Amino acid sequence: MLRHSLSVQDRSGASYSPLHSSGRALPGARSGQAKSLLCNEERGKMMVALGFLGLFFGLHFILGGGTSSPAKRKINIVPILRVPADSIGSTKEFFKKYGDQVVIVENGVRHHKALELGWQGLKDLCGEGVMETNKYSKNSSAWAGLTETKLMHLGDYVDNYILSPKEEAQMRYASGNVGTGEVCPRLDLYAPIPKYVANVLYSSDKVSRGPDGEFVRNLLTQPEVFIGPKGSLTEMHMDTGYTPFWMSVYIGKKIFRTISYEDSSVYLPFYRSARRWKRLVGGVTKHFEVWNPDLETFPSLGRVTIQEGAVNAGDWIHLPPATLHGVFNAESSWAVSMNSLPPALLDRFLRICVAEDESQHCGDWMRSLVPVGKDLRQCVTTPEGGSIMSSFLHDSAGGVQEEDFRKCYDESPVAQHVQREYDHGEDRDKHIYEISGFKDWQSWCEAVCRASQETEDMVEFQKQGVKHICDSCNNFVHP
Repeated sequence: MLRHSLSVQDRSGASYSPLHSSGRALPGARSGQAKSLLCNEERGKMMVALGFLGLFFGLHFILGGGTSSPAKRKINIVPILRVPADSIGSTKEFFKKYGDQVVIVENGVRHHKALELGWQGLKDLCGEGVMETNKYSKNSSAWAGLTETKLMHLGDYVDNYILSPKEEAQMRYASGNVGTGEVCPRLDLYAPIPKYVANVLYSSDKVSRGPDGEFVRNLLTQPEVFIGPKGSLTEMHMDTGYTPFWMSVYIGKKIFRTISYEDSSVYLPFYRSARRWKRLVGGVTKHFEVWNPDLETFPSLGRVTIQEGAVNAGDWIHLPPATLHGVFNAESSWAVSMNSLPPALLDRFLRICVAEDESQHCGDWMRSLVPVGKDLRQCVTTPEGGSIMSSFLHDSAGGVQEEDFRKCYDESPVAQHVQREYDHGEDRDKHIYEISGFKDWQSWCEAVCRASQETEDMVEFQKQGVKHICDSCNNFVHP
């Protein structure tokens, strides 16, 4: 159920608020049983004694000593680590200190031009761009609980769901699935990639040859654009491919709840099905809700640690590989996010892929790294000498080890370029056109236009979006 307030109540009846660490709920007490009195003059004294006895038994049960009813527990919430942007040194220092944990970098993107736009500025810049929007359903088994996809112009969405929402309209959330290149290439000049995550690999890369024979990466689907009204949310989910990701917030406030891979792989392995967790209780299907937890139906949730924190406008957040997360828009918000793989997290990512027997997901990454014109079968082989292409296609590890994937990485010119920049300590924000291998924004925008025009089976609405993309490349004054 969509919640427009940060106050949440679990099924045990205990209420709490995000950003407040919760302990365990206390079960109800049972009363002691009185013995018969020996004499009437002692009745008063005995009643006092019985009062103390009842208090003793009540505390006994409150502290867990009773067995008359199951303990009702609250989820265990701890705050997400927050660090000021000016307290971090180099990229290597960032990943050495924080790479394996969720961290919010305060004021890390406050210098970006996107922060100055506001809702009207965003509409003026990108109003004709086309976005995917969804409804959240507490009863849906779909990924993150999102259903009923509908294409909308960004300007219309902001008007009807952010600035002047209609009371009768059901809440919609523009929850990613389209990148800045697909929605509005001009955003690249306003919302660059934070410097600590600028020298990275992206699973959506489509590697091709540039006009001078160089390798270029046409990034159409990353970074993704997220816009949501106050109270909109996504349920707990794990991003495809177990990749790390970051998100920069430019308007509003987002509350994150996260669970580490170390916890979820043991207690909450539902993410392996790419569907929401559900159980049949008394003939009724109940879905897992991290924003409205039901520990009686999903007791495993009480065995993990949930990290929670607010990402405010001007902040960005980093999540390591395979982190379960749900997001609640405490205020109407606009953000961009990207799934990416920094060299510093390669070992962790590959270990998770192998442990999860997810050759398909790792294979997606390897395909993006293979040099143009070189077959993947020439890149990696199984220990028995056979191709692991079938493993990628049929999701069967078949003896594939971490070193098989690393071989592809080491031989990839794209990965070598990223690794060199990381090793040399290049630390600056970058635009998408830069990390894509283009000499300037104009040539990148034109490449995005051509790639968008090649999309097959477009509906009329999508054709309008492509026209907006191509028009964006012309007569544009850079900020």
